[in-house]
Amino acid sequence: MSTQMSPLIVTVTLHFAKGYIGEPYWPAREKVITIRKGSGVDRARSESKRTQALKAYLDAQDLTMEDYQALEANASRPFYTTPAGEIVIPSHHLHGMMAGAAAQAPAAIRPAKPEQIRTILEWGDLPTGKFKADGLWERFVRNPLTNQRRLQSSQYIEEVRATGTLAIHDAAQEKKIREFVAWAGREMGVGAARKMGWGRFVIVAWGA
Repeated sequence: MSTQMSPLIVTVTLHFAKGYIGEPYWPAREKVITIRKGSGVDRARSESKRTQALKAYLDAQDLTMEDYQALEANASRPFYTTPAGEIVIPSHHLHGMMAGAAAQAPAAIRPAKPEQIRTILEWGDLPTGKFKADGLWERFVRNPLTNQRRLQSSQYIEEVRATGTLAIHDAAQEKKIREFVAWAGREMGVGAARKMGWGRFVIVAWGA
């Protein structure tokens, strides 16, 4: 009868010098998009027609304007948080980063294929010690279909030190996994706006 080895639990601290942008895609966001598409509110040419189109659609769905405003508020939450309100870098974002890194990292530091990466390592959520955004990052974003630019704003936290646990299910690969995580932090990052340098990190502490 075989026994499964317990994973090696490593405490990891990641330093995000520039900062981190979460911008989660909440289920409420999908509902807001569905309502806006179904109502045609964004195609209306005046504010009065937009309000009329939205209200008519909501009435047909047995929803009130207050229901819609609550959905918008939920959809706009900028970060994942603990019940106490502390901002966290969620494990599923870290796992997504690992899968992306496994598809792009050099073979010499890649510990597993993308579809197998969660079988050898497993992140917990990383608390950041932050309870509110440090600032608002604004930039113009071009719509590739219309070539028009719109102002987009994102809340961020800066100078973040996030500490949590990483379970390594193949302890023999610990050194390689550390190199892999360091590469992912340097070359990919986690969260939103990574191409603009947000979400990049370095490992400042690693220990069992």
